[in-house]
Amino acid sequence: MWPYAVHLDAEDALTAVRLGAVEAARAGITTVVDHHYAPTDPETVLAVADAVEEIGLRGAVARGMLGDRTKVADARGLPDALYRYGTAEELELTRQCMAVRGPDARVRIWPAPLNISYGDQDLVAGAVALAREHGVRWHTHCSEGAKDPQSYLDAHGVRPVTWLAREGLLDGRATLAHAVWLDAEETAAVGAAGAGVAHNPCSNAYLASGTMPWQALRASGAVVALGTDGPSAGGRQDMFEVMKQTLFAQRLAALDPAGVRCEDVLEAATRDGARYAGVPDAGVLRPGALADLVVVDLGGVAVQPVHRAVSALVYAARAGDVVMTLVGGRVVFEDGHCPGIDEEQLAAHASELAGRLVRRAGFGSLTEPWRRRTERLGRNA
Repeated sequence: MWPYAVHLDAEDALTAVRLGAVEAARAGITTVVDHHYAPTDPETVLAVADAVEEIGLRGAVARGMLGDRTKVADARGLPDALYRYGTAEELELTRQCMAVRGPDARVRIWPAPLNISYGDQDLVAGAVALAREHGVRWHTHCSEGAKDPQSYLDAHGVRPVTWLAREGLLDGRATLAHAVWLDAEETAAVGAAGAGVAHNPCSNAYLASGTMPWQALRASGAVVALGTDGPSAGGRQDMFEVMKQTLFAQRLAALDPAGVRCEDVLEAATRDGARYAGVPDAGVLRPGALADLVVVDLGGVAVQPVHRAVSALVYAARAGDVVMTLVGGRVVFEDGHCPGIDEEQLAAHASELAGRLVRRAGFGSLTEPWRRRTERLGRNA
């Protein structure tokens, strides 16, 4: 992903986020937390937030920050082009963006160190301070890969979540993407802090990252929500697929077909997703709550027969079964399209830009047509 990231320009980013927001609205996703890290100049970050809001969604653009280069980043070979700003400048630029989109904005700006494992510790501390000052949450990738905790331990003498807790930085404003490789002490710390974790099962399977300790985190008191991790690490932004894969992955890990139930994952995708994003009045149907509603057609042959609606939604429904999405009472998807959006033109423009980006990043080989395995290995068919 890094060669793509360093070659993205503002037009690429804005077109991609518009396409992603439309896909989300069509899939019944009302709220997004977008960990945006390329490019991160204030103009682009604010334009990305505007684009999400224009489609009609709510949520946050978490401005990805790296800050001063670390030894772990050197060891992992992260490209220098990602380190455009030092720690102090990253925090100041994020502060500027946050000031523009204040409490009344439907899409806020969050401080978001890119990854605890290879990020600067002063940057993380500054991000937490910014979140507390502005009354928002903060976001980071955390212990996604099996090597992440060990590399942090080698560099700092402590595991990443243990360090956050020890420094008083792990709090209810923390939202951690993945959190696959936590030990028992870290799991307990996340729960004690009331922090949020975004479980991304399709991405974790795609990248062979591992399986998040779902049961232990929920039992600890953590807010466990669901995410797609974007289309590049799973193919689609389909929360129905995410619910189903969460169920399957956790049952496989525990070897227990009753260990996680449909109700658990539906709550994670709705109520707990709203709690994770800091929107407590969403994700539920009750008088006085925000009118974020999704209408799903359960009449298709792939869903029938329907015995229990919750089972049908989790096991059989797909994003394509959504017929209407409302955010705050406003229709953002209905009758097969998002009002006011030329989706065909948007998709065509995105395809054109993506083709340029692939060539610019030196990945033209990715566009080669399918070949039989024997041909790929240079053997006779």
